[in-house]
Amino acid sequence: GGAIDKALVLRQETNLGILVRVLMEAARPDKPLDIRHFRKPYNAHREQMANREYSTDQLRSKVLHTLMKYPLVDVYDLLRCDERHWSNISRELGGISHGSAVKVALEHIKE
Repeated sequence: GGAIDKALVLRQETNLGILVRVLMEAARPDKPLDIRHFRKPYNAHREQMANREYSTDQLRSKVLHTLMKYPLVDVYDLLRCDERHWSNISRELGGISHGSAVKVALEHIKE
């Protein structure tokens, strides 16, 4: 947990790993509702709704799948990303704005 451990972790991290971590922090952790979703009337015998939160592994997998579909290599590519490319990435990750992703990236770089 000390400064040396943090430096060793940051030293071993790749550019792609940093980008994945930044996008995981910026992405929405909850699954979107189905387009046909409606509020169901109460029924004591109905099973409860499934969990709408992504686990860390699921969110990482979603970010990696998005980066395979719409390639970005590092944080520099994230900063230079044009609007059309970002709109595709944003749609896949739950509608995050480019500004919020850049803010998370800059906070990560500042560490």
